This record gives sequence, structure tokens and C-alpha cells, in this order.
Amino acid sequence: MKAVIQNNFNGVDGLSIENIASPKLTMTSDLIQVKYAPILPWDLKMEHGALNQFNSTLPRIIGYSFSGTIKDTGILRNKKISR
Repeated sequence: MKAVIQNNFNGVDGLSIENIASPKLTMTSDLIQVKYAPILPWDLKMEHGALNQFNSTLPRIIGYSFSGTIKDTGILRNKKISR
């Protein structure tokens, strides 16, 4: 799987595209093949270090908005669980 990794707070120059391990599917999660991922104002501020009070850990995967296709679903996803 490819991911955009932020390595420092130098804006776009601090980003790299890297291959990382694919996420593990859990019982309640979905695996999505991302087709589109926009760059949002939050992303730009994080790249320049303007929001370090929220998360200053580096390196990190950037981006939190996306659209794509569901490839797999956990066995408990969309099931009603009673107590």
C-alpha cells in the first residue's frame, strides 16, 4: 500500500510517497481501496507545523479525507450486537 508520509515540517518538501504494510482487517472494520484523496486546509497546516499542539509526532501518514471502493468487510460490520 502507498501512503504520503510527513517526515518534517518543511511543507511539501517534507513529504514522501512510501510503500507501507497494508492495514489488517478487524471484525468491525472495512478495507477501502482509495481512489481520491484531497488536500485540505488541515493538511497544509499540519505540514507546516501550525497544529503541533494537536499532534507533533513524526513521521506520520497525512490525509484524513478520501473516497474509494470497499474491498472487504469485517465479519461483524453492519451486524446488530445485543448485550
